[in-house]
Amino acid sequence: MKPAIININNFSEEEVNEFVIKFLSVLQNESFNEKEELFYILNDKLTEINSSYKRKKMLNDGFKKIKKKSHKNNIIESLFEMISFFEKEEDYEKCAVFKKTKDNLLMDF
Repeated sequence: MKPAIININNFSEEEVNEFVIKFLSVLQNESFNEKEELFYILNDKLTEINSSYKRKKMLNDGFKKIKKKSHKNNIIESLFEMISFFEKEEDYEKCAVFKKTKDNLLMDF
């Protein structure tokens, strides 16, 4: 694995939430050669976010602030794509994290 351009492990909680939202919104519009690796990185960050009520609320609040419906749709579609990928990998724990995140965001759609 190549070193990352940015070290997201040094981000604050708020910056991680913003990163996740922005990344999910562009995931559908881009063709990544190493999409699987990115899915694992997002899994780590979404697992961190789901471990704290405060962080889940911050993520939902960030999602609510998005004005364009197409951006919100891209985020939800990206979560579906990640769920599908991890179902094929038979990693159902990760699927549960993404489903929980998706459901929380859809409640605020």
